[in-house]
Amino acid sequence: MNKVLLALSLIAVVASCAPSRLYYWGQYDQATYQHNKKQTEETKADLLLVFEDIIENKHKGTRGEVPPGVYADYGYMLIMDGQIGKGKEMLDKELALYPESKKIVEYILNKI
Repeated sequence: MNKVLLALSLIAVVASCAPSRLYYWGQYDQATYQHNKKQTEETKADLLLVFEDIIENKHKGTRGEVPPGVYADYGYMLIMDGQIGKGKEMLDKELALYPESKKIVEYILNKI
């Protein structure tokens, strides 16, 4: 019985030491790099899919929210793609979560 208790205690300690991530970023860094490097329709489509993945899987981060700047980046890309209504919606979500993003969001909106 003592061995079982010791084994369970050891498992609990090891599991509690696992690193936790505040936000779920998905493939954001790789997709952003590829899009900035090549600027093709394919890399843009891939990056838009990554944004959607991050938004859908936000619960995978310990905070349970979309990381800062993701809604703003996504909104900007949608606006540049001609989807102004949806882009503004994403920018509004960025401001709701991160009011400190006000200057960059205003800059994007002034560009429209």
